[in-house]
Amino acid sequence: MNEREFAQKLTRQLDRAPVSPNAAERLRAAREAAVAHASAQTAPGLARAGNGLVRFWHRHQAASIGMLLALSLAVAGSGWQWHQAREAERALEIQLLADELPMDALLSERF
Repeated sequence: MNEREFAQKLTRQLDRAPVSPNAAERLRAAREAAVAHASAQTAPGLARAGNGLVRFWHRHQAASIGMLLALSLAVAGSGWQWHQAREAERALEIQLLADELPMDALLSERF
């Protein structure tokens, strides 16, 4: 018998048992305190998301490795693209500073 089944059986028995008003009030206060304590213990959204990712990783390792590879390639491609754009900017700056800019660049609307 697991904890959930045990809790359900215990709850049914307690529901059938007669309870004095004083005991009922104490039980209500204890339930409220337990709910407040449980809600204070819940993990923040980021921790919950991380926990979900770990569970997904263990259940679907092949898919997880594929997604990790795709994410790595996307990050690497993004870095390469940024590097290429930065190199083009540097080349333009060098041409501007050296006064070797072609006439086409000066006539361009984007310039």
